[in-house]
Formats: sequence, structure tokens, C-alpha cells
Amino acid sequence: MERKNGLFSFFPYQLTPRGKFLLGMTLALFLAAVNTGNNLLYLLVSLLISSYLLSLPLSRAVLRGIRVDVKLPSHIWAGERFFITLKIINTNRYLSSQPIFLRWCGDVQLNAIPIIPDIPPGESVSLKVEHAFDRRGCYHLSHIEIGGFYPFGLMARRERLVTPIEMVVYPPIERLGELAESKGLEEGLIESMMKGWGHSLHSLREYLPGDEVRFLHWKASAKLSRLMVKEFAREDERRVTLILDISPGDREENGIDIEFEKCVGLAASLAWHFITKNYSAQLLSPRGDIPSGFGMPHLFRILKFLALVQPSAEIGDNRKRQLLSRGELSRGLCFWISTSGTATSPFPRGTMVAFPPG
Repeated sequence: MERKNGLFSFFPYQLTPRGKFLLGMTLALFLAAVNTGNNLLYLLVSLLISSYLLSLPLSRAVLRGIRVDVKLPSHIWAGERFFITLKIINTNRYLSSQPIFLRWCGDVQLNAIPIIPDIPPGESVSLKVEHAFDRRGCYHLSHIEIGGFYPFGLMARRERLVTPIEMVVYPPIERLGELAESKGLEEGLIESMMKGWGHSLHSLREYLPGDEVRFLHWKASAKLSRLMVKEFAREDERRVTLILDISPGDREENGIDIEFEKCVGLAASLAWHFITKNYSAQLLSPRGDIPSGFGMPHLFRILKFLALVQPSAEIGDNRKRQLLSRGELSRGLCFWISTSGTATSPFPRGTMVAFPPG
């Protein structure tokens, strides 16, 4: 049993309603036996007391050898439902487990978990519990409690299984069309900035289905009598810089900075969109940088940073100007994502400003 206060904070037994009722009956019968000297009443009291005493070792014995394994999804997103798989294993060689219950202890409050039926020796039972996190962040599971009411249902015996688990919940991801619409931008404008302004020509190749028509090299196509497409230098064309301002916004709901959370979600959506299109992306912020990189492992490094970052009012305009300068000097497309303006660039709150590569 786990209680926040009191002498029995770690006492593993808890009387059930049936046990409390029977304990009251036992005390009443004991008083009657003392007053009347009736031997039959003494026998009944002895029987009831022995049932409580037998419950102590027997309830402990049925929980011995029970192990619980927890399996979580590789990646968890705020606002999306997922399944937690609980595998209850009976490691006893000869004894079946009696019906038991589970309780998840930590930052997560799971939906009701049903009573686990008897598990034969050496076998296991798997449960899937659906859950969802409303917001990003890091959540911890300290331990799992298992318990049973064996043999008479008079008391519940609990055992703690230490299973420390850390769950990182990433910000929600918006698709590019929804993202552009919410920011008052055209999706085609973002795509055109992605393909680059002012990039150096790398080579020419033959046109393939799906290539952008605007990259056709008409002179070379006319000369060679087949369609030719321009290719640009990879380090220039496919480089994106995201600058996240961590200044707190002006609007809070239930202790949550709404403007800041929107900016974090915007940064996560841009990172997802560009990196899944094989762009090199870096993230700059006053709390640290994620250097340029490619691929899904790099994407989840950025998302983990965004899952844990918190707003701070201690960052001055000088630091913001430095980040802006670094972004403007980068050789690719730069996005400034801010909850507030700066002394040199007074952008409106909660906006995304894109700088094309120069």
C-alpha cells in the first residue's frame, strides 16, 4: 500500500471492505466471548483471527515469481493515442498465480487495468493499454505495483516492481499545407524557397519523371534534342536553419504558455518536413544548438530537444541578434520562429519569418 502520509507509508497490506467488516465482527464476538465466557464464541474468534494470519504468508506466496515487462512505442507524440504493452510473466515452475491487479505509479495515469486471471506456471499474459499525452515533455514511471486478494479476500497484498522508465513525448507535427495556411503563407512559396534562390549550378542531367519543370535547362535541351535538368550544389540547396526564440509569450492557459507551445510545434513541423525531404537541418536556440545533420536519427535529436525545451525570460536581445546573424549568414534557407520581437528585428509575436539563402 502506498500512502503519502502516515506511519504505514510502505506497509504492503491493505484491508478490503470485506476485511474491515469481518474485523469489526471479530472484535464484537471477542467482547461477547469475554463477557459471557462462551467457548463457541472463542472458537469463532480464533477461526476469524487465523484467517487473517493465514492471509499474510499466502498472499505473499502467490505474488512471488510474478514479473512485469513494459513495452512502449519507439516514438510518442503529443495528442496522439498509443498502446502500452504490459506482459505479466509467472516464473514459478509449479504454482499458478491467483488473480492479480496492476497499478502504474509515476507521472502517467493509465486507464483502468482489468484484473489479471490465473496464469499457469511458466506462462504469461499480455495486455495493451491505450493512452495519450496532452502535451510534450518528459514523463517518468517510477515503479509498478502488483497485488492480489488471495486467499480469502480480506486484505490486499501489494508488491513493488522497480521499473524506472523515461518517456519523451515529442511535439505534434503539422503537415506543410496546414502549417503554411495557419501562418498565412503559400505552400508553393515555402517549396520555392526550399529549392533555393541564388544557388550555384552543379551539373546537368537528363529529365526524369517527377522533376520540377522550372529547373529545365532549355538551351541544353534544344542543343541535345532531349530534356535536361539543372542540378545545384547539395550543401547550398539542401540546408535549412531553424532559429527558435524561447522568450515566454503573453498568453497562458492552465499554466501552459500557448504561444511558446505553438512555436515549438512549428519548429518541430519544419524540421520534420525538411529532413524527410533529405535536407540538412540545424537548430539554433539560446539554450543550445543542434548542428547540421541528415536522416531520421538527427531529426529525433532535434525533436527530443524541442520536447524538453522550456521558455525563459532571461535571454537578452544581444543573444537574439547573434542568433539572427548566424542564421542570415548560413548558406541555406533560414527560419526565425519567435514568440516576441527583437531590438533589430521587431517581428510580430508567434510568427515565422523565412530568410532565403543569399
